Amino acid sequence: MKFLEYLRLMKEKITLIKPGQLVHLVIGNESCDLDSMVSSMVLAFHYTCLEKYQNTIVLPMMNKTEQLFPVKVENIYLLDKYNISMDFLIYRDTINLETMQQECKMTVSLIDHHVLPEDLKFLKRSVVEVIDHRPVDTTEEWSDNVHIDIQLVGSCCTLISSHINNHSVSQIALEMLYDVITYDTIGYREDAGKVKPMDLQVAEVLEKKLSIDPVVNRLQRFEDINDAHRNISMLTTEQLLYKDLKIVGKIYVPGLPMLAQRFIQRTDITEALAKFSRDNSAEVIIIMGLEVDDGHVCRDLALYTKMQEEAVTIESMLVTRFEVNKIPDKSTDDIKYYTQNNPKLSRKQLIPLLKSLDVEHV
Repeated sequence: MKFLEYLRLMKEKITLIKPGQLVHLVIGNESCDLDSMVSSMVLAFHYTCLEKYQNTIVLPMMNKTEQLFPVKVENIYLLDKYNISMDFLIYRDTINLETMQQECKMTVSLIDHHVLPEDLKFLKRSVVEVIDHRPVDTTEEWSDNVHIDIQLVGSCCTLISSHINNHSVSQIALEMLYDVITYDTIGYREDAGKVKPMDLQVAEVLEKKLSIDPVVNRLQRFEDINDAHRNISMLTTEQLLYKDLKIVGKIYVPGLPMLAQRFIQRTDITEALAKFSRDNSAEVIIIMGLEVDDGHVCRDLALYTKMQEEAVTIESMLVTRFEVNKIPDKSTDDIKYYTQNNPKLSRKQLIPLLKSLDVEHV
């Protein structure tokens, strides 16, 4: 079966699922970024082609609702590039996971994360595999029966490429893996602090398989996706908060394709943050801004909360452990603004720090 045909028939396969059916789900993280989307799609297709899964329905699940998926503009760009319709995808609200777990013989691969959010904790007994590239979170313990591959590389697609090595996978799938690795590592620029030796090794293998000229393609492919990522003209302020979102308890951490300084200057920013907080019962919002200009990476942060004790605790951590400086004249009573001294520090480093905080309600 070809990759595009597999994706086109995924929703049809859901209708074939009966009680007792062997089902394997490949689930990416809750932000449903490019890395999670492509990693889950390619790994699910790879498993479908293996004899081990010949009697199993293998499906990748986008860990986002169908309504919110359109905010992932770079995801849509890549899907369009390879003529993949959004309608082909299986979203979090497409299937009833609890019913499927109860009625089917269901197993799960967790991709691009290794800590289940509270509302998906029930999946833990079904997890048989974890593939991730972020620092290990020791608060989530896995049994010896779970195959775990956690390596600190620039892109989870690097690990997926390694997993499917020496197996036949469609050219489009390999092209998508290469695109995402290139994007996640900022075009393999070592000064950006994202690329690791394994990313380069895998990229070189893919370039050889796909007859890609790295001199021409690395920078161009990064810039093409980054341009799509930055094209937020059709998104509202509230939609931007959902675009690339990570959650730690009651702390919500949106990642933006623009600097936080510019974002908090929007005329409706206070109303959007207040509504976002109400709708999600969020007690703290940490906005992480990012701008990449000609390979130069710049990051900054903004902190929004009505809870002063939590604000003091988090601000102290940010200043002492995340290398930021508060800028009072660009801050308000509710929104504090910070420049970031070390652009190599990203959400992957911030999330473990937030989890280590002793903050009430978090």
